[in-house]
Amino acid sequence: MGMLFSLQSFEAAYSALLGGMVFMLPNALLIYKTFISVRVGSVRKITNSMYVGEAVKFGLTAILFAAVFAFITPLYAPSLFITFFVVLMINSLSPLLSGRLNDS
Repeated sequence: MGMLFSLQSFEAAYSALLGGMVFMLPNALLIYKTFISVRVGSVRKITNSMYVGEAVKFGLTAILFAAVFAFITPLYAPSLFITFFVVLMINSLSPLLSGRLNDS
């Protein structure tokens, strides 16, 4: 996405990169919190860890968006939000699409 937005301007390109990072960093933390820090445990412990991880992910996403808007200037907001939305949709739809590919 950043390369696509680089055709428009440098600001659009790094704004797109930041949009991807705002999505990826909280997800990486969720994966670490849920699957690496809770090695072998009960289902209840893993489930609780996932709920806490989702709450932390939501809060960290809000903090990262606020930090980007507060500290990064100039910022091209459309590329930030478009990239965030595209990465979010890819993440949400990938299980559905991979299931279809395995059925063929």
